[in-house]
Amino acid sequence: MNLLGRVGMVFLVVINIFFMIAGIALLIGGAIMNEKGGAYAAQYMPLLENISIGSFKMGSLVKALAGFGVSLGLFAVVVAIIGIAGAITRMRLLLIIYGAIIIIILLLEFVALGGWFTFKHEMVASIKDQMLNLIQRYDGNAANQLTRAWNFLFLTFHCCGVNPVILGNDFVSSIWWLNPLRGQSIIPGHCCVGADPNTADFNINQICTINPSTVTAYIDRGCYNEMSNIMNPYSSTFIATGVVLVIIEIIAVIAAFGILGQLKNDVEYEVNEKKRDRTA
Repeated sequence: MNLLGRVGMVFLVVINIFFMIAGIALLIGGAIMNEKGGAYAAQYMPLLENISIGSFKMGSLVKALAGFGVSLGLFAVVVAIIGIAGAITRMRLLLIIYGAIIIIILLLEFVALGGWFTFKHEMVASIKDQMLNLIQRYDGNAANQLTRAWNFLFLTFHCCGVNPVILGNDFVSSIWWLNPLRGQSIIPGHCCVGADPNTADFNINQICTINPSTVTAYIDRGCYNEMSNIMNPYSSTFIATGVVLVIIEIIAVIAAFGILGQLKNDVEYEVNEKKRDRTA
């Protein structure tokens, strides 16, 4: 292999080291986002499954996003190892497999990134309106699956209502507001600071629900904003990492097929040299 081929080999190894680092970043990002779902994720997921984004359910998309990051990160690490092994050993089969996989990944990433931008647009345009409609069905009854999901959403994200209560109480339009058992409470007990599943129901007609302040309750934190604030940094990480991966992968494909071309030239050169020796 000539100097150009050796430079290509080193280049491919270096690229795949960065590829591996990006894959590990996706792994960590997906795991962190999954962890940020909180211990009560299974309880509030029915609420998210009632929110549609296009033809998909928000709950499924949130879980898929975290899983996608972990899966893609793991896959990127494996592919990077194949690329490094192919470059160092100069095995044509490994380089061909590597190049083909990268091309397929590139196509899938373009689809995934396009889908995510669509998701973001739909999220801004419709999710808040759907949440406002769903909170009207909040009745304060823990036996009601949707009410229970709202309660655990309040506990997980330390929020209350869809919009901050200090800007307007969304519960006024809910079934719960008409329930005599509500008493003088203007927010549910699950919105109180320090509430948990075992104590929240006892907060009814307490100071934090009758006359809540930003010290005693999460009246300054609407659930829509809190969910968005948690998701946005990780979604931005996925997008930024995805763009970096696309650039690295394009360069990697060029380098891989460049080495394959060089190997082909080396083989042809050796064959021609043998022919000359025989005729000499």
